[in-house]
Amino acid sequence: MKRYVSCYLNIENPNHFSQVVGFGFILCFDSFLHNFTILPIRFTLAIYRLIISIFSKSVKPFPPSQKADILRTLLLIISIIILIPLTDASRIYHSIRGQDTIKLYVIFNALEVNYDCMCRYITHSLLRSRIGCAHPLVKIYWIASSLARHSFH
Repeated sequence: MKRYVSCYLNIENPNHFSQVVGFGFILCFDSFLHNFTILPIRFTLAIYRLIISIFSKSVKPFPPSQKADILRTLLLIISIIILIPLTDASRIYHSIRGQDTIKLYVIFNALEVNYDCMCRYITHSLLRSRIGCAHPLVKIYWIASSLARHSFH
């Protein structure tokens, strides 16, 4: 009975959906901070190690993680250098503002994405509550199939 109550609460209370959106915001903010705080530090350390390994006589293998840090930082710098001259916020805003079709398209896409996520969340909650009341073999099959879907091949 507790699972049914939680399912009804998920449907009636959109607070859970806003928590998911909040978690997504925090995750994006964390990625943004990583790219502009931690990545430059790691890039500096990788460049320092690269310079030392070039000028020293001992040949130490350069770790793949530091190669990845250098490539990610260079990709970030190159994309910023290319995109900054092309972006004029005022021109982009007025271009989009003048197009009625684009406004409707953006609004409907935003609503569609939110509706799709909310329906998936509600469907997952309903399935979890139904599986909770099912036979133990059905529960084992449910767990195995969800693990198979999320495993990396």
